Amino acid sequence: MAAIADFSGLRENIAMILSRIDTSAANGADSTEGLNAVHILVLGYGGLSLDAAKDDASLSEMLQSVCVENAELLKTYNIRRVTFMVPPLPKTAPSQAAPNVTAYRNVGIFTYRTALECSEDIMSRHIEPPLAYHLLLPRLSNYKVRPVPHESSQAVHVYEAVPADASLKTPPRFFARAVSFCEGLSAAVIEHMFVECISAFDIIGGAFRSSKEVSGNHIFINLVAPQSVLSTLDLEEIVRGIAERYSEKFQALRVSEVELKVTVRLSEESDPVPLWLIISNPTGLVLKLDTYVQVKEGLSTVFRGVGGRKGELEGVDVHAPYPISRPLDAVRARAIRSTGTLYVYDWLEIFEAAVDAAWDNFEALRPHIAIRRPRRLIESVELVVRSKSAGDGAPWTADDMGDLQIHEISRPPAQNDVGMVAWLVTLFTPEAPGGRQMVVIANDITHSVGSFGTREDAVFYLASELARKRLLPRLYLAANSGARIGMAESIQKKFKIAWTKEGDPTSGFRYLYLAPADYEAARQRSAVKAELMLEDGEVRFRITDIIGEERDLGVENLMGSGRIAGETSRAYNEIFTLTLVVGRTVGIGAYLVRLGQRTIQSKGDAPIILTGYQALNKLMGKAIYTSNDQLGGPSIMHPNGVTHLLAANHKEAVVKAVEWLGFVPTIRFGPLPCIDVTGADTIDRGIGFHPEKSTPYDPRYLIAGCTSHIDGSWISGLFDKDSFVESLDGWAKTVVVGRARLGGVPVGVVMTEGRTTEALKPADPADEKDIERKVPQAGGVWFPDSAFKTAQGIKDFNGEDLPLFVIANWRGFSGGQRDMFEEVLKYGSYIVDALVEYKQPVFVYIPPFAELRGGAWVVIDSTINSGCMEMYADSDARGGVLEPNGAAEIKFKRKHQLTAMHRCDETLQKLDVDLAAAELEDAKGSQAAAIRAQIKAREEQLAGIYEQIAVAFADLHDTPGRMAAKSVIRAEVPWQTARTYFYWRLRRRIAEFSVCRRLHCAQNGRKTLTPELRKTLDYSVLLPAVKDFFIGSGNADSSWEDDRGFLLWNREKASEIEAFIASERSRCVAKEVVEKLGECNEAVLDFLVTELGKLSSDKRRVMKEALLKSL
Repeated sequence: MAAIADFSGLRENIAMILSRIDTSAANGADSTEGLNAVHILVLGYGGLSLDAAKDDASLSEMLQSVCVENAELLKTYNIRRVTFMVPPLPKTAPSQAAPNVTAYRNVGIFTYRTALECSEDIMSRHIEPPLAYHLLLPRLSNYKVRPVPHESSQAVHVYEAVPADASLKTPPRFFARAVSFCEGLSAAVIEHMFVECISAFDIIGGAFRSSKEVSGNHIFINLVAPQSVLSTLDLEEIVRGIAERYSEKFQALRVSEVELKVTVRLSEESDPVPLWLIISNPTGLVLKLDTYVQVKEGLSTVFRGVGGRKGELEGVDVHAPYPISRPLDAVRARAIRSTGTLYVYDWLEIFEAAVDAAWDNFEALRPHIAIRRPRRLIESVELVVRSKSAGDGAPWTADDMGDLQIHEISRPPAQNDVGMVAWLVTLFTPEAPGGRQMVVIANDITHSVGSFGTREDAVFYLASELARKRLLPRLYLAANSGARIGMAESIQKKFKIAWTKEGDPTSGFRYLYLAPADYEAARQRSAVKAELMLEDGEVRFRITDIIGEERDLGVENLMGSGRIAGETSRAYNEIFTLTLVVGRTVGIGAYLVRLGQRTIQSKGDAPIILTGYQALNKLMGKAIYTSNDQLGGPSIMHPNGVTHLLAANHKEAVVKAVEWLGFVPTIRFGPLPCIDVTGADTIDRGIGFHPEKSTPYDPRYLIAGCTSHIDGSWISGLFDKDSFVESLDGWAKTVVVGRARLGGVPVGVVMTEGRTTEALKPADPADEKDIERKVPQAGGVWFPDSAFKTAQGIKDFNGEDLPLFVIANWRGFSGGQRDMFEEVLKYGSYIVDALVEYKQPVFVYIPPFAELRGGAWVVIDSTINSGCMEMYADSDARGGVLEPNGAAEIKFKRKHQLTAMHRCDETLQKLDVDLAAAELEDAKGSQAAAIRAQIKAREEQLAGIYEQIAVAFADLHDTPGRMAAKSVIRAEVPWQTARTYFYWRLRRRIAEFSVCRRLHCAQNGRKTLTPELRKTLDYSVLLPAVKDFFIGSGNADSSWEDDRGFLLWNREKASEIEAFIASERSRCVAKEVVEKLGECNEAVLDFLVTELGKLSSDKRRVMKEALLKSL
């Protein structure tokens, strides 16, 4: 190491400096790259102009010339590198002469290597040579790099990198690399280094923020703390927390990966170990953290996953250069450019993150619960279509659907050759920690722009059919461009034109034709139909039909669309279906959304449309629409009820889907996914929120509770705390629908909005005179849209096998001219239709100060489905044909009120006596007239109060006491104790229905309930049989009404109940055999003989003895 005063003496003194090196140590050694290193400290800038001193490029060029001039000396003295260190400069603005100079620099460091023919090692600029090794700069060898100066920490070095191979036209990337040696490693130290790197990118952000092409920026941090002790779990927790806090910053700076190398001890006794924590976010939505240990294996040092986990870098050399691009980067970028969606194979990662978030929420409310998060949150196999006849891996078409079958295959991403991908996915959620399966189907937007061809339709159809056969939920991720449109390119290249006037194309044409040779080639491929013509001595084949040899050109795609439309309709009726609209969805894609009914729509570029806005503008001859969102964006599809839930982004859409699945049985007709409420809420508690008479309130407070505006505490509602999830909230706001939990049991909820709301009627851009209208809708009334919403909600809940709570407060239906024209009668009848089909317990409850009147009562009366429905009311609830005012107006008119006055008022009674006497004694009638005037005055005086009495009298006909006396409600349930009452009643009804379903299966000779069998399920027929068995097993008649007693009996007598059901199954099978014997005894006997021959000798002997005994 040497120091010189300034640059003026550098050239004169360098030879002297080099001569001081002792070369004896290098004798006999291989000195092709040199062994010695020289450090020269230049203390001043004498001999240089100010601009040259401030310009790194000029300074580097001058220093390089010094090294080149002394190249022979460097070789003589076996020197491998020379490093110059120059003093810092004050912060000044760049001059006009040198606009690209470094405006500010700390200590300048320039390193020149003999292996580079005395050129500067530009990646090591401003880095102390010993530290450069720890930055692992050779990993950038696939790039041509340029250091980017900045004013942030000296520990952070930033490089702009473009591919070293000039033929690769990829945008530049930026790499930030930092190293720190520390005695005590802590979360604060790690976060400090993260912040330093972020600050460096922030400072130079102008270099890439203006360019949309720049992406894939990278941060590498090397923390060397060999004396610190930290476990991998502690490190992961620290790093994950930091990464989540700065995730939005990483996204803004387009950082796709952060590498953290940490050298620490895992215990006091262990040696230091290099650990690598790799943070990535390829989707921009989910942070991934992979942890590796650096292991020496032979001559290589490789990454090995920690704890048995294997990430993408498993087995990769730690010194391997960074690839120019990752395998899926191009398709990910194409998916984003196409419609702002994700690459299809990234969705499983989003589902895993959503399940992780579900566990976070679950554990936050239940810190002491025994259920713990599984290590594995998701498993999946791809559902791949194969030909039965052609074998695995052979090309297939959808011409013969019967030849196709679906296979469960584990394979890497991006192996698909069709634009539809499906998986059988298992999620390990808080409601199903043992795992729940579902079928996920998704468009691949990078394959033919996500269009539906026949092969895409085949994958969709077979995957959906599999879900139906296994009774599994089916989720569809929609991002497509509708049915595929094609042209027969082979014919397009060959056809000729018969002009009306040869040589004059402007005169028009008569037909298209093929030359004989072209026609023959096309005919052999069945690509065209044509008729032979002879014109002007030329043989022509006039084209009549273009069949095409290419696949998926036209109507065949529409046939496939029809097939999957029908399949989706069947799926909605038989299993749980849910569509996530995560990109533009067009035509058949839009119909699949609606046919699947339940929809979550992303607020981004994810319109649901039949035709693009450009096509409509062209059809109308002017630019009316400016975007597809005007036709099917969230502002259209949420208020009209097509979209159930809106999501801010794709991750939130999946999070909401997983939350929705948490309310649904793992398979159709399976047990409800109940969860323990311990720590989150209490089952046997009162209800804190109590409505006040004539005071408007948010009806959600009844079911979900609310926060006190006084002290911020939670005021409880009917259902579990934080369990209510509203859906369809943008549509028909006079009704509220959603899902909640009661004591951990999932239920569907339909409830009245008692306040006045507004229905938005958007203006049609195609009609210049049309304007946006806001139509007020009174609370407590069913309008066409809210009646439809009620029916839709009930139908959805039935398909999810959820018990239903209807919190009723309706005065009736709106029967005005407009509403009648808009079919309020039709949609009101839909409510009855939906309830008739319901196969789970239904509880209709009229809460305090609520009322149920007229047609509103009729459409939810319990006799609609007596086996499932029960009605209840609070003590202050009311129900009747009309409201008391209306009833009094009709049935307690003025004349009836006068009669009551004269019967009840002592003054009028006395006046009536006086009048009768006066009429007998006073011949002239003057005294009687005066008395009549007094009576008239008294009647007027009492009119107001007797109008109130008439209303009160009418109201007394609508009380819960009368409802119960007339058996129109099952019981009067006070609001304060409704939660406890309905929890136990719900549990009892679920258990009761379970026995009924098993009995129904047994009576039909089946062990499991199928969609076909469910259609004939009638609880009103089955319940008496269950009741008879209950009483016959030793219970009193009165105990049938004891809900907790029934649950205890159901648990303690489980084996006896199963025996009863088994005996019913045997009886029904025997009955069926006897009936068949009567119909065709010979065929049945032949069948029995054949089947008996398949039994073992011991079983045949037992059967023979039983038959002989019975005969």
